[in-house]
Amino acid sequence: MTALQTAVRAVSKGVLLLSMTSASVLAVEPANSPPVPIGEHVVKAYPEDALRSLQEGTTILAFTIGADGKVSSPSIVRSSGSPALDQAALAGVLSWLYKPAIQGGRPIAVPWKAQVVFRLADQYDSPSRPYELVELQAADLPVDVRGTTGICWVYVVVDQDGTVGSVQLMHTSGSPHLDQAALTKVTTMHFTAALLDRRPIRTIVMLGMRWAGMNPQ
Repeated sequence: MTALQTAVRAVSKGVLLLSMTSASVLAVEPANSPPVPIGEHVVKAYPEDALRSLQEGTTILAFTIGADGKVSSPSIVRSSGSPALDQAALAGVLSWLYKPAIQGGRPIAVPWKAQVVFRLADQYDSPSRPYELVELQAADLPVDVRGTTGICWVYVVVDQDGTVGSVQLMHTSGSPHLDQAALTKVTTMHFTAALLDRRPIRTIVMLGMRWAGMNPQ
């Protein structure tokens, strides 16, 4: 599974769907046996527009699971607040398959609800370590806070050409001056773009920006 794949795994009744994008069943009509997910339920990619603008959210969907186990007529019960995330959820659910609900020994169509959670943290995937740590020099700091020790965490969207598309502060160092210095520094950085099928793709990384309390010479 890549960093841009969001897999949702389902487990039987009361279904809890978990992983890169998580979803959970909220309601189902009474039946002798409820629908059972078949295979992986996958939202294939975090929407690029939402990724670039660092959007997160939860979309609650209503849909019908037919007697053939296919999903139809999805609609939004509660928006995530992001049209891009909502559309990704609507499109993703149409690929889900189920063993249909059974009533009276026959498969039946049932209404169903699920929530799909989009989280930026779930999009960062490194086989070697969960983040990169960047050591900042005294020259990177405002004069009035040089000599201060601190660390903050930022999400960085890296575009296909390796440039920084956008940055979001996730955890403060406790100092607004240090946080702003970190954000400013990140925008000047250049990365090697991630590859998918040998093609550069937009992705997201998490950086720890740390100052060692050095004073300029």
